[in-house]
Amino acid sequence: MKKILMSTSALVAAGLMLAPGDSLAKVKIGVGGFFSTTMGVSDNENDFEVDPAGGTGQVERDSFNMVQDSEIYFRGNTKLDNGTRVDVIIQLETDQANTTDIDESYLKFTGAFGDIRIGSTSSATTVLRNTAKYTGPYRLDTPDLNNFVSVPGAVTVVNGNTHALAGNDREKIVYISPVMNGLRFGASWLPDNAAGNNRAAVGGNGASLQAWDIGLQYGNKTFKADVATGEFVGQQSSGGKWVRGGINATFGATSIGASMMNRDNNKGALRLTTDSDDGDSVDIGVQHKMGAYTIGLAYFNSTAALAAAGDDEETSMSLGASTAIGPGVTGSVGLYSVTHSDVTSTATNNNNGWALIGQVKVAF
Repeated sequence: MKKILMSTSALVAAGLMLAPGDSLAKVKIGVGGFFSTTMGVSDNENDFEVDPAGGTGQVERDSFNMVQDSEIYFRGNTKLDNGTRVDVIIQLETDQANTTDIDESYLKFTGAFGDIRIGSTSSATTVLRNTAKYTGPYRLDTPDLNNFVSVPGAVTVVNGNTHALAGNDREKIVYISPVMNGLRFGASWLPDNAAGNNRAAVGGNGASLQAWDIGLQYGNKTFKADVATGEFVGQQSSGGKWVRGGINATFGATSIGASMMNRDNNKGALRLTTDSDDGDSVDIGVQHKMGAYTIGLAYFNSTAALAAAGDDEETSMSLGASTAIGPGVTGSVGLYSVTHSDVTSTATNNNNGWALIGQVKVAF
């Protein structure tokens, strides 16, 4: 996989170098992005989150919370004399709560050969994936709901998504083929999951976390499906192979989506330990459009096999609605139920809560 991606990238680079152009001309950059403000009320399990004066020592949090999320996008493109389009994409995080300044930042080369992306970006099979249809402020396969329903420290669910590389924007080499009779494939190589410019450690006293993925997608106007697989290599405690699949189907004003992933820790000594990555994730969601409004139901479940006695588990459900308020402005509301289950029955290791959340999002 690594050699194939390196060779493909080298061939494209050679082709670009053989196509001279006006080196003094500069690419014009456009600005876009979004800003969302989210507010909601929630309730957590009494036995898990109680007043410290009750003697349990747990922290009781306010039922109300507000969360801001915003990014500014800088985009530019040009076309070379040989027809290849070159795009530059930089996404700037603009919230005080974020610990990083840059989200994605990469170059994209598009032509008859397909799509090559080099830099900090999503993996190929993340781009090609299909998942549940989610309606409302939040998806169920991200950590966003943790801001309203707390995760007990004892619960470890490493597969909180139906794609093992979802949300991973580290530097990669990504290839996505052209569409051929509805089919296209993609592959990625992640040379080092750590931020920085050092070469990956592949031996001696340390080992970097590396990863590869490859997948296939089929699609037409009313149906899409994908299958993908990949592996984390390097660090023993973060190794593991995974396989996933997903579908989306549209029937008039109604759409349905579903996906699953199985992750297997290929280091046998780590199975059924706190370092294991073994687990399964599944989601399913349906949404229906009624004029200017969209309503939907969704379900998500993820388990982590960390002990012989049983699994840690996360289960969540949502009922949501959204509508366009004006040009570039969307309003949404969602009712969420979330359960975090530890392998033990200790009250402070388990939490069951709900949240009612509203959001206004402005895209520009």
